[in-house]
Amino acid sequence: MLQASVIANSAMEAETAAKILCILPYEDAKALLYRKLPCIAYFVYFENDQIAIGGDPKFYQRLEAAK
Repeated sequence: MLQASVIANSAMEAETAAKILCILPYEDAKALLYRKLPCIAYFVYFENDQIAIGGDPKFYQRLEAAK
């Protein structure tokens, strides 16, 4: 994994989630975040140029509305 970008209610939640995504294997991180931080959205960028998107879709809608 190259990078994780997280949208959350607070900077602390976003930073925590980003660290989890970068440290744990992706599937383990995804399961942990689903259980512990369900109100986030994230983008994960991998070395093979793939992008994974996950989390609560309401955060994406808020981001679009803010544009």
